[in-house]
Amino acid sequence: MKLLMIIRFFFTSDNSQLRKSLFFPLISIFLATFIILITFSIMDGMQGKIEDKIVKFEYPYLVENYNLNKVNNKNFSNYGTSKISLLNNSNLVKVKIYNNFDDYVLNIEEYISASKKIEGNSIFIGSNLANDLNLNIGDSLELSAITDVNYITGSIQKKDFIVSGIFKFNFMNFDDDFCVISYDSASKLFKLDGFVDFYFLGQKSASDFTSLNKINEDSLISYKDIYYDLLTAMEI
Repeated sequence: MKLLMIIRFFFTSDNSQLRKSLFFPLISIFLATFIILITFSIMDGMQGKIEDKIVKFEYPYLVENYNLNKVNNKNFSNYGTSKISLLNNSNLVKVKIYNNFDDYVLNIEEYISASKKIEGNSIFIGSNLANDLNLNIGDSLELSAITDVNYITGSIQKKDFIVSGIFKFNFMNFDDDFCVISYDSASKLFKLDGFVDFYFLGQKSASDFTSLNKINEDSLISYKDIYYDLLTAMEI
C-alpha cells in the first residue's frame, strides 16, 4: 500500500494526471541500465574466450625448468621447453617443444585451420606466419638453431620440417611468431640440457607432481600468473 502511494506521488500530478515529463528520464535510465548490463555480459564472454585461448595455447598450469632426470614418476610425460630459431633464414620465431606433441595438437584442435597426418618431422605454425612466408600444408621449411652455434667451427645446426598444421588463435602474437614441434624432433636440432617445463591441464595433477617430487608449491605457475596484467586489465 505504501509503495503504491509512493508511485502515485511521483508519477501523478496534483490533479491525478500522469506526469508525462518523467517518461523520457525513466526511459533513458532503463536504456542506460540495459546497455551497461549488455556491455558487462559481452565483456565477460570476451574474457572467457580470451582465457580459453590462453589455456589452450599455454596449458593452465606448469612447473618451470625442472630436471627431467629427477622426476620420480615417469607417468608425468607432458613436458617441453621453448627455443628461439630462424625460420627459412628470414624470420625469428619462438619454437614451442612438446614431448606429448600429439596431445598438444589435440588440445588446440578447435584453433587449427588446416592440418594433415602428423609425421616425425611435423611442424605446426601460426596462420599469419604461414601467410607471410607463403607456406601451405605439406610444404617444407627449415629451422636453424641460432642459439646453439658451434663457437669453434661457427656452424649452425639446421633441420627441415613438413608443415602439418596451421593454427589460428587471432590473439596477441600467437599466429605471428610461434611454431610447434615434438621434443624428439627438437632433440635432433637443438641442444636440450634436460631441464624442461612440465605442463598440466588440472591443478590437482600439478599439485600431485610437486608433492611427489618434493617441489615447493611456489614453483607451480598458472596462466593467471603469466598473463596477470592482461587479465587484471580486463576486470577493471
